[in-house]
Amino acid sequence: MDFIITALPKTEHVAAALKQEGGIFDSARKGTYICDTSTISPIASAEFNAEAAKRDLVFLDTPMSGGITGAHNGTLTFMVGGEAAQFETAK
Repeated sequence: MDFIITALPKTEHVAAALKQEGGIFDSARKGTYICDTSTISPIASAEFNAEAAKRDLVFLDTPMSGGITGAHNGTLTFMVGGEAAQFETAK
């Protein structure tokens, strides 16, 4: 199973990475999980999820909390938005 993790500053950056010609939606293999750790619009996340599903991909909204200190200490917290089965697979 393939996973792609994105961590970008704004919704429009995530949209570009996903939708641009040759981007993730165009190039990811079917069944790939896209876990976006950015803090972006929940409406956009739902739209990305729907578009991914049309392409036999999974988009999960997975923003993280804890910052640099959490990363150094291994204590980041991820909040995951998606179907329960998708969460279990991504976990």
